[in-house]
Amino acid sequence: PIYGFQLTHPRNLILRSMTIVGFNDGIRVGGICSNNRLDRLTLRRNTSRGIYLFGPAVDKFTIVSNVIISNGSAALEGGIRIQDGDRNLVQNCRINGNGQHGVLLDGSASSNKITGAVFMSNATGAVRISNPVALRNTVSFSTCVGRNATDLGVTVIDGRFNSVSNCTIRRFGVAGVSLEGSAVTNRVAFNVIYSNGRN
Repeated sequence: PIYGFQLTHPRNLILRSMTIVGFNDGIRVGGICSNNRLDRLTLRRNTSRGIYLFGPAVDKFTIVSNVIISNGSAALEGGIRIQDGDRNLVQNCRINGNGQHGVLLDGSASSNKITGAVFMSNATGAVRISNPVALRNTVSFSTCVGRNATDLGVTVIDGRFNSVSNCTIRRFGVAGVSLEGSAVTNRVAFNVIYSNGRN
């Protein structure tokens, strides 16, 4: 099977307390959907992504208290990808050892919140926000720990009005926080950032 769960146009759905292992995407969601919840799941060893939300109408997902480990590869992706979706919440998740980023926000993904998460040893970094129209996303009250000489903690490429606050970010090879390209008017405040830039 390609997907553990493939959901199209879900509304008011709860997936809770299960383990999803060994698919391409553990959970893949598209279409028009809102007010869904992924709660206390374990997603591991899925070859592309643990969770993939895609499309401009994928809104208001609550992804809470999940364990997302060892998904993706160096050539593919990793923990969670939100492509174009808005107002989704990633809260109190443990996101460790994934093949690329812990969380990738791209396309027009805007007003998403990542809070209370623990990121450890994701190959290329904890969080990547990548697109000029990826706006007003927040990373807060999270712990991000790196693993190698080429990784980055939280990266914003071209996005605007994003915020990184009240996080502990340490042991990334290149930088704890990186603002690149036309990334302007972003906020980085009240963080503890140390032991980065070892290369």
